Amino acid sequence: MMDLSQAVLGRELKKVIDAWSEVQRILGISRPAAVNVVEQLFRQLELDLYLDCDEYKGLWFPLSKKENRDYMMTQLGCSDFASGKGENDPSGWDDWRLLPSDYETIIDHVRSIARRTPCEVRPTAQQQHQIINEPLGAEVQRLRSEVARLSERLVGKNREIDRLERTIVRNSVLASAQLEAMERKLEQKAEQRAVDINVNGVAAFPASPTAGVTVTLPHVTKGMKTVFDVMRAHWTEYRSDAPPKSANVAREIDERLGNAPQKDGQPSRNGQAFAALIRPDEIRAKDRRPKSP
Repeated sequence: MMDLSQAVLGRELKKVIDAWSEVQRILGISRPAAVNVVEQLFRQLELDLYLDCDEYKGLWFPLSKKENRDYMMTQLGCSDFASGKGENDPSGWDDWRLLPSDYETIIDHVRSIARRTPCEVRPTAQQQHQIINEPLGAEVQRLRSEVARLSERLVGKNREIDRLERTIVRNSVLASAQLEAMERKLEQKAEQRAVDINVNGVAAFPASPTAGVTVTLPHVTKGMKTVFDVMRAHWTEYRSDAPPKSANVAREIDERLGNAPQKDGQPSRNGQAFAALIRPDEIRAKDRRPKSP
């Protein structure tokens, strides 16, 4: 939505194309040269350019961005009407308008140029070139200063990027070292866990609640791994005064191996044998002691 606070009645503004003939009269130069002078002064002085709005008849609004203003002035300066090759009717080009104060600012600068240029005779081509490029010289100088400033900022940004890259590399190295340390700790903990069987046939399982033993075997079968799992489940931690019952251990082995129980409901002989085999020696010794009357 347009900002009505910036709107100006069109009849209160001055047409850009009217400045051309005024500059021609003051400097005695050709129309294309006058168009160029007006455009260069407009850019150098960073003036506002007003265009009409279809939504609000009779009101003109300024272009907010400098690059848009400069572009529109360039379009006007490159038109056939500006070069005198087109029709005398300006058509929509007379909608390019200036504030009266900005219009007078351009004319004042042109008069200043005229005072420094002899006007008894029509300026030569060299003098016209000088007149046209006088406002352009100040613009070039401004642009050079801006380029120098931006170049200095670019150097500073490059230095900042270098520092950030070094910081990223350093942090990456530290993170990699920390990751390796954590992986080593995890590997050490994994080695201490009960029943860790790898493809090389190495089985590690605890022999008692307080110690562990690593046994290297030529291979590990599915049945052996099942027995090791049951051993870990029942005998990793247990109460010495109430150890797991061999019958319960044997039944779990049967269930995992798919062994059928005996006809009287007791665990299979293989299940009982495996259960007895993995029962800790100290518990078996207690089992053989005579019970107190």
